[in-house]
Amino acid sequence: MATNQEKRNYSLTDAELSLAVSNLCNTLTRDVSDLGPFGITSAKIASFKALGDAFELFPSDVVLTAYITGAAEAKNQKADEVKETIRNMVIRCGAKWGSGSWQENSLGAAGMNQMTDDALLVLSRRVQLQMNEFLVELADTGLTELMLDDFRDLNEEFEETLNEVKNKMAERDRKTRERILKGNELYKLFATYTDIGKRAFVKTDSARYNDYIIYQKEAGGLSVPQNFIFNFMNLTFYWDVVSHATSYQLEKKEGEGYTEIYAGSDTSYQYNPPDGQGFYRVRARNMNGFGPVTEDLEQWYFAVLPPASNLQISESEIEPGKYNLTWDAVPTATEYSVYRSVVENGQPFADFSLQGKTAEANFVINVESGKRNYFRVNTKNLSQYALPSEAVWVEV
Repeated sequence: MATNQEKRNYSLTDAELSLAVSNLCNTLTRDVSDLGPFGITSAKIASFKALGDAFELFPSDVVLTAYITGAAEAKNQKADEVKETIRNMVIRCGAKWGSGSWQENSLGAAGMNQMTDDALLVLSRRVQLQMNEFLVELADTGLTELMLDDFRDLNEEFEETLNEVKNKMAERDRKTRERILKGNELYKLFATYTDIGKRAFVKTDSARYNDYIIYQKEAGGLSVPQNFIFNFMNLTFYWDVVSHATSYQLEKKEGEGYTEIYAGSDTSYQYNPPDGQGFYRVRARNMNGFGPVTEDLEQWYFAVLPPASNLQISESEIEPGKYNLTWDAVPTATEYSVYRSVVENGQPFADFSLQGKTAEANFVINVESGKRNYFRVNTKNLSQYALPSEAVWVEV
């Protein structure tokens, strides 16, 4: 992690260390009678194996990141509900007093899609309080005290999801540090016992001596870094440790060639990509040179997530009476929320209500006969929200 000051004292992966400890325990048990003069006992081997087993079961960064992702998805869903509620309040003020009125402007909702989550929570609470002031005057727009009570509860739920994300991220940092410390402790014992084994058999048994060598020479040298990913939550590239590597090189494709954007011993690198599509690769290095590179990682990124565009409505050929809503897919999007507003024919849209969510750029929708049905789509990924799409409508 970028903020973690602990450093690993070994170049094996955690999985390789766990397996190596298990194998060494078997070897030590086999040779315990020969190693007794060096202080190796069955009790020490059992204690060493218990440490290895506990380390193997310790949650990996992949597991901890999954919990962060789950908390972030719950937070994003609440943020989506908060923004839609605020938009509906803005629509009420605009319908009552006109777009651009001081009452509408007093909500301060402009630019909320670019706000941080904390700023959005402050805004939402302020809007909820302001709408309490307008409650009587906006009664004819459908605003009720119960609706504002639900709004207040929604803000509390949103704050809880924000705290949960922060808690999961803090837990990941703590567990990462703890895993490094446990790994270093385990490796220290591992290195001690392998050194004892080599000393015990260096002059008497070459085959057994080789059983205690930690880093065997690999055929083909360095391997390709595994699990090369880009994490949107913290704008960081990650990859697994490569055995025998002393450093790594991360490159971005530029035209027909590649440009280095990082070189160092860490297996992660924080990076703010330019907008659009990019291709990246990483490779390991040691005193003998570079190892093989990963396949290009195709990565899309937007500082501001673009909204869904080119919404189209057509009658469904598969489900009579229903309609298909389609739009152009947004790169990096993980979820689309479809909203509908039903008004009298010829009228502008009013409040939108959520109809459903999908990961695909299409949605089968119901329409209300004899009315004008407006539809729009909200887009998000794991860390961003886009402005709502332009609304489209159909009259049936």
